[in-house]
Amino acid sequence: MADDPDNLELDAYGHLAWTVGNDDWIACFDARRNGDRIEYHVVVNCESGGFVDTIEHNSVPNTPQGFDQLKGLPEYWADVCREHYGGSAYRSGRYYVSVRETRKCTKAWSAYLASLLARFCIDTDPCGVCSECCEPGPDPVRDGWVGSDGRP
Repeated sequence: MADDPDNLELDAYGHLAWTVGNDDWIACFDARRNGDRIEYHVVVNCESGGFVDTIEHNSVPNTPQGFDQLKGLPEYWADVCREHYGGSAYRSGRYYVSVRETRKCTKAWSAYLASLLARFCIDTDPCGVCSECCEPGPDPVRDGWVGSDGRP
């Protein structure tokens, strides 16, 4: 049986599921539902600086507004890395921060956050973020009835 996501410890650097950066500097992210809030964790590992440290550890409401606050974390920290390595010598090679990889991370991170938020969706108060709420699917009125032709 899989661990309940609510009981998992935050460990952004431990599992490296969502990361942005380059060969010298990476930011790692993690989040979990904690009651009616989403708790998040950001760790930066800088090889040349010789440190691995928690940069952010906080929580936001488990609402669409909280989701909006967190979904931009990968882009924000990728920009921090780009600023640090902004000189012309760093624009290619091992210090290059890939825009494509950052977008992939942002997409995966947003999907994960939406899954945390979706656990609180109810028929009378949809979150407006997750795919269940945004895409009507076979039961757009969510009354449990779908016609024989697949339409409500």
